[in-house]
Amino acid sequence: MPSARSRSASAVGYGYDGFTRLREVIAGSGTGYTGHDPLPLLRPARRGRPLGRDLVVNTAQANHHLAADWLERHLRGRFTVHRVDRMADSHIDATLLALRPGVFLARHDRVRDLLPRPLQGWKFIVPPEPEPAAFPAYGPRDLLLTCPYIDLNVLSVDESTVLVNVAATGVRTVLEAHGFTLDTVRDGGTEDYLT
Repeated sequence: MPSARSRSASAVGYGYDGFTRLREVIAGSGTGYTGHDPLPLLRPARRGRPLGRDLVVNTAQANHHLAADWLERHLRGRFTVHRVDRMADSHIDATLLALRPGVFLARHDRVRDLLPRPLQGWKFIVPPEPEPAAFPAYGPRDLLLTCPYIDLNVLSVDESTVLVNVAATGVRTVLEAHGFTLDTVRDGGTEDYLT
């Protein structure tokens, strides 16, 4: 009969998903983590990018709560974990994204009410709804790999420069209107990193 630890680990879907490096860092950080505690499956897209010493974690499902417990346990004293109940059923990065301290890119303004009070006072930039024609047409039996709001998942290079999909005209227009410099095409050629 499996031990309680292995039984619970398999029941909630523990596994490798980009957190192996985090586990290694925490193991060597003096937090008491040995590297043997089961790591809950928490895909990075389920939590927002770190906001300094704070993490916003979307807890839409039971395994997300387990992952938030794990993060709190192993990051205690270095990061604060803020649980946001059901901000999105899936990826938080297609709903809310910090562009710089004090500024969010948000799918809609209602997200504000779900956030911890200190974050509710931040500026929320809300782009227009995406054009339906800009999103691939899926059939009823197709595997849906993303949502029409995926273009909210931009990358802030610094506090004024954002990498954004060139085809995301609504997102581009609203970011430019708020003074951001957009980077839609990388300079330089293709490099060979393996030889």
